[in-house]
Amino acid sequence: MKLLKYSLILVLILLMLVGCSTNTKEEIKNGINIYSSTTSLGGVNNNTDETVFSYTLNISNNNAFPYTINSVEPILSKEILDKLIDDNVVVEVNKPIESNGYIEVEGKIILDTKGMSKKEISKFTEQITEYKISMETVIDIRRKNLD
Repeated sequence: MKLLKYSLILVLILLMLVGCSTNTKEEIKNGINIYSSTTSLGGVNNNTDETVFSYTLNISNNNAFPYTINSVEPILSKEILDKLIDDNVVVEVNKPIESNGYIEVEGKIILDTKGMSKKEISKFTEQITEYKISMETVIDIRRKNLD
């Protein structure tokens, strides 16, 4: 019975977080947020046929309880997936993020851009705007107020 309660609470919290992640920064009061990000494009070892897309995400926790960020993965279109040189795009993080804290996550993907112009590559990578964040938390069901 305890396991069922824990599972239901975790599912409810995850559903709330998914709902919050679609709001703009100003509207989000609670939840896990990407409050800033930086991306860049560059060559790979003077190889003009390959391009590295690098990103840095600053992830904040606006909840009253800590989380562990397990991993971050960019959501990629089929076009981009077809151009991947290394299909391991998941960044293993395994770091805690305290209440009202933040962490920085860096990742990169390497693309086969043979025959593409700089403009085409830039437009191509502009499609990468969403990230899957895998996380976990422990919730004490004796707490009266979860936020």
